[in-house]
Formats: sequence, structure tokens, C-alpha cells
Amino acid sequence: MPKQYPAIDVMKFLAAIGIIVLHCELPYISAITRIGLYFFFVASAYFVFNKYYQEATIQNQKKTITGFLWHIGRLYIVWSLLYFPLNLYEMQLRGEDVMYGLLNYIRNFFLTGSYWQLWFLNGLWVSVFLTAVGIRAKISFKWLFLLALLPYTIGLGYFNYNWLYQIFLADNVLLNTLLAGLNFIWGSPINGLCLGFLFVVIGAYIGLKQPKHSTSTLWWGTIISIAGVFGEQILIDYFYPNVVQAVYVFMPLCEYFLLLLLLSWDIKSHWIYGHLRKLSMYLFYLHTWLICIYGLWFNTGNNLHKFTFVFLTTLLASELLIWLSQRIKILKYLT
Repeated sequence: MPKQYPAIDVMKFLAAIGIIVLHCELPYISAITRIGLYFFFVASAYFVFNKYYQEATIQNQKKTITGFLWHIGRLYIVWSLLYFPLNLYEMQLRGEDVMYGLLNYIRNFFLTGSYWQLWFLNGLWVSVFLTAVGIRAKISFKWLFLLALLPYTIGLGYFNYNWLYQIFLADNVLLNTLLAGLNFIWGSPINGLCLGFLFVVIGAYIGLKQPKHSTSTLWWGTIISIAGVFGEQILIDYFYPNVVQAVYVFMPLCEYFLLLLLLSWDIKSHWIYGHLRKLSMYLFYLHTWLICIYGLWFNTGNNLHKFTFVFLTTLLASELLIWLSQRIKILKYLT
């Protein structure tokens, strides 16, 4: 029987709810929702590279990575097809030219994400691929970390610390030209290179190197790094309240200690944890369809009403799909 990780499953479920809170524009604490979002990257990377670590042969190691990339790629295509009608609907709402809209969609499909939350699947595929290539090329984790830190720094400058960029670097012609080129190619720093690569490297490091720390170190590391993330949010909220907060300096350290802490928890296995893991996936993939339906049916402007409707209907739809997936084999392709 495969080993279970109840604490990870609970964390994923809570993280999925946090993402619904974010997308329903309910008043939320940005630091909490972002910790949950990036946790999906670091946990996914841990499991795939831990399996890679346990394989005895190079051939099986390759199969582990290619099998994971195939699975994530298939998920991305399936859910992109399911969300394509919403893409067309939103193109129509924006009054976009059909050719421009389709070309923009193709660009987003390959470089950022085909729909709101689906950037995660695109980003996870890209990040795991880059990390695996780096490991196979025998690049040390120190250099992999530094390579991943560069695009993450671009994300810092675009989101939380844009004000710092405007003060010190806004007049730098070379840097502005470079950023304009990146913006033209990607369209948004919400992609795997900027927001996923670093966390996948962290998860891969934990999965392959199996770092050991005392329980007190894990607790204090988690508490201090989470306090650092919250401190960043409080300061930025106070001095620059209009900044979109998505990337934090303390976040990589936070995810490192948080994952190790949750892995260290010895919780008795129970069927409910596996069920929560399935629910978290469906909540994550389905909820933006329900947000669209809410907008068509109600559009009251009440974000609490919106969240309640979206969360409950997504939860019910998720339970139904879990039940149906045990009876209809084709539904296995949804997860």
C-alpha cells in the first residue's frame, strides 16, 4: 500500500479553498493564499523527484520524469479543452478580433496558461522539465537555485516590489528594453518560469537530498519564515496599498520549512485524507467554471455570496465527479 501523507493532503485542500477565495475576490490575506498556491508546486516536485530518487536505474528515473510530464501535459490539454468555450465567450465580451484572440490564446497556451488557474499546470510542466534537465546535466542545486532565483526576482519586481523598481531602475534603458521584450513574449510574469521554477527546485532538492533537521528547527524555521511573509505584506500594504501582492522574498524559505514540517508529522492514515486530496484537485480545476456561471445567473456584486455559491457548487460537483469516476473510466483523465 502506498505511503500516505495526511498533513500534505489537508494542506492541499485548504490551499484549494484559498485559491477560490482569491478568484472570488473575497477580502483575503494575500500571504495565506500565496503560501497555499506555491505549496502545490513544491509538494508536486517533492513527490515526483522523491520517486526519481528511489529508482535504481537511469532508465526508470527517465520513465518517472517522462511519465509525470505526460500526465501533467495530458491534464493541461484536457482541462484546456474544457475551458476553451469560456475563452471564446470572454473573447466575444472583450470584442476582440477573432484572429488576434486565437493568436493570443495560442501564445498563452504555450507560454503562460490557457485559462486562469491552468497556468499552474503549464508552469508545473515547464518547471519540472527544466529542473530534470538541470539534474541530468549534473548542475548542482546551488546553481539550479540561482538560475531559478533570477526569473523569480523578475516576479518580485513586477508585483510586490514594483515600487522599488520604479524608484531605482525605471530610467535604465537596457533593463526597460529587456523587460518590454519579455512582456511582449510572455504577456505576463504569471508563468512557470517566474513563479514555479524556484519552488520546483526546492521540492526537488527535498525529494532527492532528503535534508534532515530537528523538529524544533522545522517549527522555528516555519514560524519565522511565515512571519517574514506576513511582515512583507503588512509593510507593503501600509506604504504601497495599491500594489498587487503575489511574490514574496521570504516565500521560498517558508515553503521549504513548511513542506519538511508537514512531512515530519506522523498522522494515522484514514480514507478521508485521500478523499480530501481528490477534492482539492477538483476544487482547483472546476471552480472558475462555476465563477462564470455565477456571473451569468446572479452577478450581484456581493463577493461573499459569490464565494459561497462557487465553493458549495464546486464541492458538490467535485463529489459527483469522484463518484462518477469510479464508474466511468474516461473521467480518470480529469485527474
